[in-house]
Amino acid sequence: MKILLIEDNEMIIKALKYLLESHEFIVDVATTIKEAKESITSKYDLIILDVMLPDGNGLDFFKNYVSIPALVLSAKDEEKDVVKAIDLGVQDYIIKPFSLPVLLAKCKAITN
Repeated sequence: MKILLIEDNEMIIKALKYLLESHEFIVDVATTIKEAKESITSKYDLIILDVMLPDGNGLDFFKNYVSIPALVLSAKDEEKDVVKAIDLGVQDYIIKPFSLPVLLAKCKAITN
């Protein structure tokens, strides 16, 4: 399974790459929307998406790729933010800080 991780926090990137790759996922990383747009030419089974990125809103990027399952990771914890993301079609919304085992279980559930 191939995942596009769109995240700008280096610690989160390292932790998620290690976790997911140790469970046989292939992980590509984009730290900006610009990089994500360049990466999306490949086929992905899942997008893990941060909302607040240096060059814009991750959900605005997702609107163009709703055919790919997505899981949002965000520090934005207001109910309206979660509802907006789900209304756009994301499969799940995880609020930072988060549990790595829970995130892994959700990735497996979405990609199976």
